[in-house]
Amino acid sequence: MLRAPKRSTQLGLLALAIVLALGWTLRESYVVEERLTAAKAALTSGRAQVLDGDPAARQTLARAAVDTKIARDAVRNPVFSLVAHVPYLGRPFRTIAGIAEVSDELAGRSLPRLVDASAGLTAVRKASSSDLPLGELSRLAKPLTALDRDLQRQVFGLEHLPSSPRIGPLENARTTLLRQLRGVAGPIGASFVVNDGST
Repeated sequence: MLRAPKRSTQLGLLALAIVLALGWTLRESYVVEERLTAAKAALTSGRAQVLDGDPAARQTLARAAVDTKIARDAVRNPVFSLVAHVPYLGRPFRTIAGIAEVSDELAGRSLPRLVDASAGLTAVRKASSSDLPLGELSRLAKPLTALDRDLQRQVFGLEHLPSSPRIGPLENARTTLLRQLRGVAGPIGASFVVNDGST
């Protein structure tokens, strides 16, 4: 006849499962940090290339997107997601997950859209006020509107992540990414207003 496990055995197994889940989540957090650090350098140079109209921007962003996708996949792991939803204890892990998600959207979707529009934006910037390329402005209105929506959604997501003032590097990463996103979103929103008024 089988006997039910003792309560102390059940508690011991539960404690072991919690320790293993936390250990796994910490390990994945280091993977995320490593990949986002690698992506940060590429995103920084990619952002500068996009703003300068450099055609190498697409390749730079593709390199960053590989790293951000690995980071995003790590935070979508079921164990990581479970720990991230534990009250209070999961707050920093929710922040890590949010940063990884936004970074992946930025590298894989938003900045490539900006690359697509950058040639047209360069033509508009170089045009004299008496010779504005209205056709180009009209063509850019839809992709810039979509890009502006993406960037505003990403800013909103970062603003509403749990803050982690006791974990300085994590809070610094969140605020730095938020500041950089606002730096991109501002000019895109402004160009959208210009396009909207011109079309």
